[in-house]
Amino acid sequence: MTLFSGQYRLPAFCLLMLFTIVQPVHADDECRMAVSQPSIQYGKIVWGDVVKNLQGNFRLSEKEIQVSIVCPSPRRVGVFFTGDADSRGEFRFTARSNVLIAVTNMMVDGQTRQIVKMRTPGQLALSGAPVSAVSLLNQEGVAPVEHDTVIAGQNISFVVRVQPNMEQSDFRVSSPEQVAAQISLRLETRE
Repeated sequence: MTLFSGQYRLPAFCLLMLFTIVQPVHADDECRMAVSQPSIQYGKIVWGDVVKNLQGNFRLSEKEIQVSIVCPSPRRVGVFFTGDADSRGEFRFTARSNVLIAVTNMMVDGQTRQIVKMRTPGQLALSGAPVSAVSLLNQEGVAPVEHDTVIAGQNISFVVRVQPNMEQSDFRVSSPEQVAAQISLRLETRE
């Protein structure tokens, strides 16, 4: 296959991204987490779905899911993301490609809040400065903050942006195949 000609013929990839909710660890069982859709499906890939970036990789269109957490009383919450990852901690999508995960639009009880990254599951320990959006690697989490402190709330929501980043060699298979990434979200809460 020549990628520089005017016509492109890609295999019939069927891409599937699964989001799994894991029961809370060290959390009040009354807090509930839900995602707006448990999976993101790209279906058959056509060349118009692919955008080449400067590193020579190919990105598919970005998709979003909404994550909502409801607690019966105010709780400090953190959500950790886990899945199959490469040596850099990037979520694996194929043997050579990854999927980029970013969190944005953090809301706590109707108020927009900053986001902080956490790197220690089992603790709501901050790692980095508060920002409005954050990219995540495997075993990293997010929490809403104000003045460098994880804040409590009853209704917490945020958007997860998902974008597969595929290497050119992934488009050179001779037969259709299905590729998937499974990423779990784990809720942790504190009083």
